[in-house]
Amino acid sequence: MSRRRTARRYLAALSMVLVFPVIAVTAAVLLDRILVVVNGQPITQSKVDLFRDYLVVTGAAGLGWPHDFDDARSLSPDAMLDIVVTDELLFDNAGNVNVVRVSDSAVEDRLAAFRRRFGTGEAFRAFEARQGWNLEMEREFFSRRLRVEGYIKFKLGFEPPDRDELHRYYDAHRHRYRNRPFEEVRDRVSFEYFRDRYKKDFDRWIVDLKKRAVLVVPERQIAR
Repeated sequence: MSRRRTARRYLAALSMVLVFPVIAVTAAVLLDRILVVVNGQPITQSKVDLFRDYLVVTGAAGLGWPHDFDDARSLSPDAMLDIVVTDELLFDNAGNVNVVRVSDSAVEDRLAAFRRRFGTGEAFRAFEARQGWNLEMEREFFSRRLRVEGYIKFKLGFEPPDRDELHRYYDAHRHRYRNRPFEEVRDRVSFEYFRDRYKKDFDRWIVDLKKRAVLVVPERQIAR
């Protein structure tokens, strides 16, 4: 009897070991559901959430392409998903043409600049923990951002303005910046200069990319 009881306990314990990981994996899949597949690449809910949290920290300038929003927290789920789909199309096309080179030092500089936005290492580590990020994932994320940004500037023929041109833009739109000093808002000025000058061309380009893309959700194709 003792041996039988021991065997039953062993089998029960073994079944718990085998079943619980399956339940955990299934739950993770359900929680991180695929929202859409873009040219064969799945866009998951966690990816959209990460992108929103990133843009809350950086503002619209962190996107690297012309957009009208000021605060990502104000975007609807559909608008946020559209941003991630557009970004995936840009990254996919950047890989196809292979004209942008991203250096390791540029990635490290961008990552360091992002960390500084948190003010303290503790605040950044809390962000990492919330996203489930590690250093390798962070480097991959910012390498991707730089590749997309470089591809956009290549495609649109963007020439960075000199300081005088930026300052003229700042003076003409001073009301946007509530009279804050130019150097304090220079990154935002640079982004908005780029947006105002190139947004129409960018929007036409994205419409064309979406026409040629294959976007699929479970069970049905939604665009081609």
